[in-house]
Amino acid sequence: MLSDEENYRQLDKLISPSVGRVLSEEHLRAGEPEEAIATLLDEAFTAGCLTDRAVEFIEEKYDDGPVYEMLEALQMYKTKIAPPSR
Repeated sequence: MLSDEENYRQLDKLISPSVGRVLSEEHLRAGEPEEAIATLLDEAFTAGCLTDRAVEFIEEKYDDGPVYEMLEALQMYKTKIAPPSR
């Protein structure tokens, strides 16, 4: 089982380099790896770069806490703004 910091590093590899990482790296340096992951997820989503592969990776690793809550919130938001099916 990977540590939260290792999970952050793995997620980082799955996210486009164009996504900002300043805040997530600050959380990581502050010893808050779960907040770093949640922030990176948010930044990737906001930039339109949150991939299914990244989501699946996080879903496999977390089922509670700030990472899970962020993922749930982003998925709810995505569902809310998705265009209606025709």
